[in-house]
Amino acid sequence: MNGPEHYREAERILAFIAARKGPMNGQVQTHDAVLAAMAIIDSDLREAQIHATLAVAAASAQNIRRNGALEGGTDEWADVLRGAE
Repeated sequence: MNGPEHYREAERILAFIAARKGPMNGQVQTHDAVLAAMAIIDSDLREAQIHATLAVAAASAQNIRRNGALEGGTDEWADVLRGAE
């Protein structure tokens, strides 16, 4: 995935969570069912956060590249941005 794809995936996950309207979805649930639903939402939120973080990292790397920070070769990120292993 590239930065924009990570961003769109984070948005998709958050929209999915919002569409569910919370763990109870308007119905009476048992305590265990609510806890299970909350665990799923928590997992989804973590996944969205990971995608959002990767999108920010990709945007930052693109900005570094555009501003010529790789020219001097002293930037610690240079190898990462060039794809060196």
